[in-house]
This record gives sequence, C-alpha cells and structure tokens, in this order.
Amino acid sequence: MTLDPFHWDGPPLSTVSVEAMGHYRHGIAALVSGIANAEQSLHAAIDIDDGFFLAHVGHAGDLRREHLLEFPGDLLIVWLPALHADVGA
Repeated sequence: MTLDPFHWDGPPLSTVSVEAMGHYRHGIAALVSGIANAEQSLHAAIDIDDGFFLAHVGHAGDLRREHLLEFPGDLLIVWLPALHADVGA
C-alpha cells in the first residue's frame, strides 16, 4: 500500500442508507465551510438512521465545530469523539 499525501479517504460510515449518507456528507461539508444549514443536514441524517454514529459525532461539540471552521482538514478532531468512545467501551 502506498500513502498518497494528496488524497485522504473519508472515514467508513456506519449506515447503509444512501439518503442518510448524503445528508451527513452535506452537513459535514457545510460545517467545515461555515454554511448555516450544517445542523439541519446532520439532524436529517440522524432522523433517517438513529444508529449512524458519525452523524451523531458531527452533530455534537461546539468547540470542535469552531476548530474545524478554522482548520477544516484536522481529521483528528473529527475522529476524536469516536476514538474516545472506543476507549471507553
């Protein structure tokens, strides 16, 4: 496997709903670009699939959200709640 510093794969998504994935991706894109409808899109993804873990992660944490607005490529901040949940399990 060769690492490509110019391409990052997105995290695996914990839903099979194409509609929930679309809302999630739109919500995350809106979140990191500062578009106002991020909350609505992430909430729509959760409404479609309440078990969609990353949609819940994206919907929480105002400090993370502010950080991502300033540093949108910081994948550690995106994944931090998921990593913390794994450690606590």
